[in-house]
Amino acid sequence: APGPRRPAAPARRHRALPFVLVFLLVAGVMVTALVTTQALVAQGAFRIQELTERVDRLRSGYGRLQLRHAELTSPGRIEAWAERAGLVPRHGLEVLTVAPSRSGGSGAGGLVVARGPDG
Repeated sequence: APGPRRPAAPARRHRALPFVLVFLLVAGVMVTALVTTQALVAQGAFRIQELTERVDRLRSGYGRLQLRHAELTSPGRIEAWAERAGLVPRHGLEVLTVAPSRSGGSGAGGLVVARGPDG
């Protein structure tokens, strides 16, 4: 009776080698894709954090500018400045509103005119 055959085992190894190589290649590509994706997500998170901080700073600055605008345009402040500049309110001021012309021409449509007692 012939003995067990040994040469068949190396042939099986040769057939499994392409499968192992393809598996390792696919696994390597998947790991690389996963690491790259995680890096991109981390960069996106840092960018979002930076933008959130910038929005907060801009909102704070906008609030300060709104407050400053309100202070500068308050009627009391303007009146006080006018008094310091020597401006006085004109008594007997008459405000005239001119109606828009019906002809559609280039008249003074909707013009408001202020006229004092001296003309």
